Amino acid sequence: MLTFVRSGELRGARWEEFDLDNKVWSIPSERMKMKRPHEVPLSAQALDVIKRIKRITGHYELLFPSETKPDEPMSDNTMRQAMFKMGYFPKAKDTKDGKIAKTYLKLHVSDESEHSFRFNPITHFGLNRSPVSVLSDHF
Repeated sequence: MLTFVRSGELRGARWEEFDLDNKVWSIPSERMKMKRPHEVPLSAQALDVIKRIKRITGHYELLFPSETKPDEPMSDNTMRQAMFKMGYFPKAKDTKDGKIAKTYLKLHVSDESEHSFRFNPITHFGLNRSPVSVLSDHF
């Protein structure tokens, strides 16, 4: 929610990919759908959550390890159930990847920019502050 990445990218996140001092998450190309490296700017809210998670799973390679096989990511179903229980998806139809981000973009950004948002929002929109940071203020 705070990063607008796909659930598989989130579930597969490794601690080594995070540079908390520079507030960026660098996802390597082999884990991205389009096979291009992706840098995710981290909002203050995302950094806070990541630091809290680190106290729990920081001794593993993965941020979200499976409970039974800690060297593998937790299942997609486990992640979705946790988000549902936290109230992020009040309706079943809202659980598809990108639904909330796409809704915001359709209201505030031209349609041709929607896909580019995932790739590099700061460069694309010429903003000083990441749209993810702006949106995070509302969650």
